[in-house]
Amino acid sequence: MVDETPKAVTPMDQVMGVYDLHRCVRWIVQLGLSRICLQFPNHLLPDSVQVCQILKRETEQEIYILGDTNYGSCCIDFIAAEHVPSDGIIHFDDSCLSNAANPKIPVLFVFPKTRLCDNGAKLKSNLEHAIDTLGKSVLIFNCHCLHELDDLKDLKERTVVSQLLTGERESFSQVLCEGTCSKDCNKNSLNKSRHKFESFGRGFCLPDETILADVTLIYVGTEDSFLQNLMASWSHKFKSIYCLSPEGARFNPLFNYSRFLRQQFRLSLEVKEARSAALVVANPADPSIQKAIRHVRKLLKSRPSPPKVYTLAVGKPNPAKLANFMEIDVFIVLACPNNPLISPDSRQAESKEFYKPIVSLTEVELALNKARSNASTDYKDLLEGGFDYVPFEGQDYSEADTSLLTGKIIDLSIDSKIEIPNALVSKEDNLRVANLSVGSLLANRTWHGLDPELGQTSPSTLTEGRSGIAYAYQAEPNK
Repeated sequence: MVDETPKAVTPMDQVMGVYDLHRCVRWIVQLGLSRICLQFPNHLLPDSVQVCQILKRETEQEIYILGDTNYGSCCIDFIAAEHVPSDGIIHFDDSCLSNAANPKIPVLFVFPKTRLCDNGAKLKSNLEHAIDTLGKSVLIFNCHCLHELDDLKDLKERTVVSQLLTGERESFSQVLCEGTCSKDCNKNSLNKSRHKFESFGRGFCLPDETILADVTLIYVGTEDSFLQNLMASWSHKFKSIYCLSPEGARFNPLFNYSRFLRQQFRLSLEVKEARSAALVVANPADPSIQKAIRHVRKLLKSRPSPPKVYTLAVGKPNPAKLANFMEIDVFIVLACPNNPLISPDSRQAESKEFYKPIVSLTEVELALNKARSNASTDYKDLLEGGFDYVPFEGQDYSEADTSLLTGKIIDLSIDSKIEIPNALVSKEDNLRVANLSVGSLLANRTWHGLDPELGQTSPSTLTEGRSGIAYAYQAEPNK
């Protein structure tokens, strides 16, 4: 979970180094950009003015600051940039890289810098020892520690080093961006082929005869929400997960996996029994969002009595916004895996204030896809062609079941679709069936504003009103 507490203003003489502004200036000049947006998370906004002034002075171009984005600060805010409109975005601080692979406009990432060891040589020595001890392995790095390693060519000869899928040009990218992951890498800059495995903004390839179940994942970085997502999504795929962080080196770092599974099971039951559902689009700039919406609707329609499904675009979801839709039984949030509402390390604390359950595509898959027993927390992995895609296989609804949430008997085999309101009623004018479906209720929730009734009111005579103040009008008798 990201700490949004505002930080102290960085001294002017340190701003160039902290925010890597020399690389930013070179990127702007070489691409010939003229209107650049700077995207900062809330806790870095105190430094935004200094950064903007320096870049304006060095490039003599128009610079704009994007703050308080409508969605997560880890996602590139293409929508806000289009309002400028800008021809380039510089994204500061951590990023989920969820919509970075094929950017609409050029994007440059400036990642934070966290020291894992006293020096880079010590970190590299620890990595070499882990590789020699664990055997077949894949290295995956947190964005915070890329500055620690300047040269990984020798490591790529001994193991697989996952690459960041940033969409940046190689001449401007940092270490581990848009390169080959190993000597057996399938990615080729000439034919634009992909890595064999791509997930969570990382890509890597394995030798043809190697499977994930025989490989140890070595994670290098701080123990944050990114690591929690890896543990929740990849624990069942890899042989084990080895973490090298400031807290120490250990296998299977602290993560209450059993509690996470219990929570997933409860939310999947909510999806099974829901009679109405709303898709909350919390990452509209992601090019795969339309594909995800179609996939969710396909899964929900597989039920014999499919729920009514609506699509909501409410910006950043909060309890006040979603409380306006009390008729909805479950909200399905389509967002990046770092979103607090669905991230494993924060979803329980964040979602308890909502009146209705908040679920992700992960729970929808577990509830309605019989062929799936576990799922990634990144919804793009669950789509066709994704890292964790499993072909759909419908559930068995032939018999009634008992709800573990309410204790009541549920029979999903009965088709509860709404029929024509007056199909089985006498055709007398005074008899009608009230259609109380969710759709009819929501249709009547639109506010049309005040009706001026132009031309429908008769003119009235002007009369003199009261004068004075409310305490004592002149027409009132003296007290």
